[in-house]
Amino acid sequence: MMKLMTIAVLSLSLTSLTAQEPKAGVFEKSIRHHHISDHIGDQMFTVGSGKVRFSNLRFGKEITSVPDSIKTAVPVVINENYVMANGDSAKQKVVMFYADVENKRLYINPEYFTNLQKCYADDVVVGPIGGVTQAFLDHGFSGSDVIALLMMAEVVGTYHHLYANVRLVKEQEKEGHYRAHYKATHHYCTNDCYDDDYQFDFEMTKLGSDYSMSIF
Repeated sequence: MMKLMTIAVLSLSLTSLTAQEPKAGVFEKSIRHHHISDHIGDQMFTVGSGKVRFSNLRFGKEITSVPDSIKTAVPVVINENYVMANGDSAKQKVVMFYADVENKRLYINPEYFTNLQKCYADDVVVGPIGGVTQAFLDHGFSGSDVIALLMMAEVVGTYHHLYANVRLVKEQEKEGHYRAHYKATHHYCTNDCYDDDYQFDFEMTKLGSDYSMSIF
């Protein structure tokens, strides 16, 4: 696939395609009927007072916790209009990230994530992308919520130009392990416009009290 680095419009949808019904509805209820012309993250996250647009902030390749030297970092909260896989709205003000507004940088909340790696799901090999803590899951988030929120925040990128349609095809879950299979279509234009299909898996594996995450 041609890698085009201009990021413009994101449209994500979630559709069940298998006999094993995904628990999901995350994208289906929240996003499926919307083609948002700026950035889906603006609809799902509130930065500080809300006067700063989430789409104006960027993660580095390695997404570290906020340095102690940055005293002005503000919390980035999941909005209550995010619909969880169990059908509930996100009622608690869960702080996934912190924003250094002055330098337009985003950092992880170390209470919930460890050593996140920004990646693109359409790469041939991605591998480990960091960890998620049990404390985050204790807010009621499922494995499909975790990957949905990471895609919305573009920690896990699904497109390089224009947008992508992403659908959950299959889920497998047993004690200490979660795996989901996604199929996606990336829409992009050069002189002409194209659709590229790809697929990827997201996996969470329990390590001690927390979970490692991988894309492959």
